[in-house]
Amino acid sequence: VGMGWTDEAGVLAYIGGFRTNSKDIRKKSSSKEKNETKEETKEEKIATNDKSPQANARSQRKSYQAIADKAYNGDRQAQQEVINVLLSVVEKAHNETGAPRSALVAQAILESGWLKASAGENNIMSMNVFDDWTNNQWESIWKGNSEICNVPQENSAGVWEYGNEGMRSYPNMEQAVEDNARFLVQYKITGNFSEMTNEMKQQKIAEVSQMSASEYIDKIKSYATDSSYASKLNSIVNDFNLTQYDQPISN
Repeated sequence: VGMGWTDEAGVLAYIGGFRTNSKDIRKKSSSKEKNETKEETKEEKIATNDKSPQANARSQRKSYQAIADKAYNGDRQAQQEVINVLLSVVEKAHNETGAPRSALVAQAILESGWLKASAGENNIMSMNVFDDWTNNQWESIWKGNSEICNVPQENSAGVWEYGNEGMRSYPNMEQAVEDNARFLVQYKITGNFSEMTNEMKQQKIAEVSQMSASEYIDKIKSYATDSSYASKLNSIVNDFNLTQYDQPISN
């Protein structure tokens, strides 16, 4: 669905030199908001004692919450730390799809507000369940887990509104990024990927791997409901010199 972040009034705010939003997309009722700290503390205790996959999913993004808050509020050092985390998170998606690391990192920053929150567990790329109807044309790794979230959408009049949508949930952020990159490369850019021979698939991935960040962003911009999606991603890429990471990474 590709949305970025908006505040409660649906008004875009500038944070750290580009547009992002000031509230968790998953809005709570006012009574729950008052108990937010208590609830998070309780959830963290449960996650500590619970060894289930669900507990691991809950704890992954939360482990970056302190640094995410600083990055979201414009702390440059914290922003670089988040970028370093995301470079590791996006690597498998880059290898599997050819999508530029710089564009993947920029997407994750914009969609999650510097890892401050996600629409769906670990869904830092804001993939909704309605993309499911295209699954016969691309190779999704999503396992079907989801949750209903109150998310912002830009309507045809250019006005931002909130609405409930089913958003995908993932066991970790790496899978969220890879699933999104597969969707964009295999469906949005290539089309009918699942029907291709392995040789043709590798050829398409090789073609994508030759794209610059700006070329890739231009190809995927229709993914978002935000009409300024491409310009925001390009601003992030340029502001943080993310194209430096599109060179081969030595071991």
